[in-house]
Amino acid sequence: VENVEYGGRRGGAVLRALQEVHAERIDVWLDEDEWRGYASVGVDAVLHVELAASCDALLFAPLDANTLAKAALGLADNLATCVLRAWPYDLLPDDVDGARALKPVVAAPAMNTVMWRQRITREHV
Repeated sequence: VENVEYGGRRGGAVLRALQEVHAERIDVWLDEDEWRGYASVGVDAVLHVELAASCDALLFAPLDANTLAKAALGLADNLATCVLRAWPYDLLPDDVDGARALKPVVAAPAMNTVMWRQRITREHV
């Protein structure tokens, strides 16, 4: 593995786990990094758009019920869900071309059994 990008709120534990991947470089992005240094529309890069463009796969692990619901409904209120919203995984056929090929999203749901068995969870998955 060459490079790993991580965005989320559980920085410490996840970073330690990612270090086991033996990547040459691990970048950790937090919600507050989204608009840090942003000053001008059309000039400055927007982090979630840059991450969506530069990464090859998107992993949500662990994926809690709250983030699953946000993803299913298209809500984008933090860095991880904004990256998902900018991620080309469910484009209409006319919008898929060589420059914008579909890219994989991998999810590892993590919740208790009762939460997992709720009908709404099944709908969200």
